Amino acid sequence: MTATIVSLMSRNSPSSSPNGQMRGITLAELCIGLALASLLLTLSVPTFHGLLTRSALNVETQHFKQALQIARETSITQLQAITVCPFSTGFHCGDNWSDGWQVITPENKVLVKHRLSNRLFISSNRSQLITRPLSRSTNGTILFCDKQRITQGKAVVVSYSGKSRHTNEAGASLACN
Repeated sequence: MTATIVSLMSRNSPSSSPNGQMRGITLAELCIGLALASLLLTLSVPTFHGLLTRSALNVETQHFKQALQIARETSITQLQAITVCPFSTGFHCGDNWSDGWQVITPENKVLVKHRLSNRLFISSNRSQLITRPLSRSTNGTILFCDKQRITQGKAVVVSYSGKSRHTNEAGASLACN
């Protein structure tokens, strides 16, 4: 009984021919398979890169909004101006938003430091944002852009009240230069 099952399995196996000899794939079949696989891979890489970049844009804008929220809450609870500015290795503000950002108190205490993803760069119409508890805060737009300019940028817009929102609506103000 067992010999009959093995015999039937070997006859119906796709890797054996009707006369019982083993059969493989030809070089032409292998080349066609590799060509199709490389074509699919070539078509999917840009899409995958765009997906990773859009994800990085979403993550970084959320991190920035969280830093703004921490600055706003600290400003209100401690009744002092809190600064959100470009990243620096010391206790002062840097000069390039693309390095990242930090949240600093008037006593130079750093509340938040964040390095920006190397896939992105930032452009802004402000060198720093200051949240104040009892008066107008600095308003501005921080634009997050893809270094390879494959995907559209996202902006975080900060109002005079210190509240922030993000947008990716097309327009001249969102042009990644």
